[in-house]
Amino acid sequence: DPALTEQIDTSTMFMIQKDDIGLRNPLAKVIVFEYSAPTCAHCAYFHKTFLPALKAKYIDTNKIAYVIRSFISNKQDLDAAILTRCIPQEQFLKMITILYEQQESWAFNTKYREILTNIGQLAGLTPEQYNTCITNTEFADFLINNTRAIAHLPKFMGTPSFVIDGQLLETAYTLENLSKSIDQAILKNEKSEN
Repeated sequence: DPALTEQIDTSTMFMIQKDDIGLRNPLAKVIVFEYSAPTCAHCAYFHKTFLPALKAKYIDTNKIAYVIRSFISNKQDLDAAILTRCIPQEQFLKMITILYEQQESWAFNTKYREILTNIGQLAGLTPEQYNTCITNTEFADFLINNTRAIAHLPKFMGTPSFVIDGQLLETAYTLENLSKSIDQAILKNEKSEN
């Protein structure tokens, strides 16, 4: 839909929004956005296999700001993504990790909401609190708007996807390719400062 594409303001799309949650160095010049769906098996693989090394190399050393944006492709994605926003922000990565580790138990189960409620309780979230979050349209609107915006980018191929310093990574999301793109972005920003 060309009309919808024109409404997407890409100039601010890859800036950290007030509702974004991530692993941030607020002073980092390079921002990496990860678009991943809680029910996506490739995303779970990325989180288990590559994210720990990326975190150690770039996030823990304050070289980049890293923002995880949930991509919503079904009701399970939405409810799981909302769960990650219901808990204190410092538990965000831990909760996403748990959701990916336990993906097979909840993502394709008809009782997924019940299982997500139980997972939330592990983080100290009562079933009532989770239910309140599920009915919070502000959470849902933010998540769905981010999904629509990235989905309408011409070169977007699905999840997981990465935007590094405003550029969509168009190669495979290997540790090598991500590191190369991040290093180039860091170098480019260092040069522009001098």
